[in-house]
Amino acid sequence: MNVIEIEPPRLAKPSPVDYQSESRESEAIRKVEDSIAYMKRHLDMPLQASTLVARANVSPSSFFTMFKRHVGHTPIDYFIRMRMRRACRLLEETGMSVKSVAYALGYNDPFYFSRIFKSFNRIAPSEYRSLKLGTRKAQLKNGASCQD
Repeated sequence: MNVIEIEPPRLAKPSPVDYQSESRESEAIRKVEDSIAYMKRHLDMPLQASTLVARANVSPSSFFTMFKRHVGHTPIDYFIRMRMRRACRLLEETGMSVKSVAYALGYNDPFYFSRIFKSFNRIAPSEYRSLKLGTRKAQLKNGASCQD
């Protein structure tokens, strides 16, 4: 019986170009993560895309391309989504009025906040709260915990 020996695969040495592209990619990821951290710290304030671009120290088109490639949304769309997730938590976990939630998230106009909330969640903030409270009451009545 003939035995065929197979050589182990040889790993190609990364070229300097590979290191550069890895370095650029990790730098892009760091800039996107820094932008997201900035957004989280400033959910209660209006956000200008130019602020994020300046912090990233890249051209606006490079920043938007980089952000969308890594996150899947434009920076402002992602920021609004973060605000709306926070609004949902505030409506579920506090007794704050819709107006107070709007102000807490940096919206000076509660009606504008309600329109944005409804466009993202397909339900008005007050209806969202009622629905969530009704669901929670039904869970408690049936003996289910909120962690289910």
